[in-house]
Parts: sequence; C-alpha cells; structure tokens
Amino acid sequence: MSRKINIILSWSIAFITALALFLGVLCGRGNYSGYGFIDPCFYAGIIVFLLGCLLIVIHKGAFDIFAFGFGSIFSHMNPNRDAVSSYHDYAEYTIKKKRARMYSSSHCVPFLVIGGVFLLGALILNYLFNPVL
Repeated sequence: MSRKINIILSWSIAFITALALFLGVLCGRGNYSGYGFIDPCFYAGIIVFLLGCLLIVIHKGAFDIFAFGFGSIFSHMNPNRDAVSSYHDYAEYTIKKKRARMYSSSHCVPFLVIGGVFLLGALILNYLFNPVL
C-alpha cells in the first residue's frame, strides 16, 4: 500500500475506535443529557491515548524478545526438521528489526491526537457542566 493510504487508514481506525468506545459507553450508561457526555468522552479518550502510547512502545521494540522467543519455540515445534530458521540468534533478529523500523513509520500519532481531542472534550464538558466557583 502507498504511504498516503496507510496514513488515511490509521487515522480512520483511530477515529472509529474512539467513536465506538464513546457510543458504547454512552449507550451503556443511558444518560443522554449534556452531563452524561463527560464520562464517554473521557473513557474513549484515555483508552485511545493509551493505545497510542502502547504503539510507541511496540514500535521502539520493547516486545521483540517475546516475538523472537515465540518464533523460536514454534520453529522448534515444526515437524519439518529441514526448515531453516530465518534468525540464528536474538542479536541478528534485533538488528534486522531495527533496520526495518528505520524505514517504516509508527502509526501512533493518530491515536495520540484523537485520544487527546476526546480528553480535551471531556475536560471542556466537565468545566461547562461543573463550573468551579
């Protein structure tokens, strides 16, 4: 896929995820007044924002050891003993992954931005319906 389609797709997935969470909490609570929009905005915003943070951690390689370990375990379980593993050790695996990450982009920005917008919306709604005197 082209880079433009990947960007549009990641923004769409982030927005649809936030909207689905927002509508799920809103319909689950059943409070459709202005005050009832605060919690759905907050929950959708915090979950989507934390998803963006998790994508940053994944893109930086925090879970590479688990991916290599499970791949190694499953390659040893392969009944075809002639199959050659694509990586000999963890160092080779991380070098190839880091090289591949240099040329790929992380899709965390849409999740952080949309989560931040929903959190900001919750903050504004909270201020409007619960003014501090």
